Amino acid sequence: MSIHKSIVQVFENNMGNRITPELAAGMVRSLIDILAAGVQQQAQADDAPQQDAGQQEGSHGMV
Repeated sequence: MSIHKSIVQVFENNMGNRITPELAAGMVRSLIDILAAGVQQQAQADDAPQQDAGQQEGSHGMV
């Protein structure tokens, strides 16, 4: 699920609920978790091409 859809879902799930400190804190925690997961996925995606390039360079060595 995309980050945008996850954030929308957090707010849709709480529509109509009276905002209490507990609910607000839970929503903030959910948003932080969603953003942290997105950053982790982006970091893994950024590292993947570098690892592939290193493996390709090593495969062209002398036999």
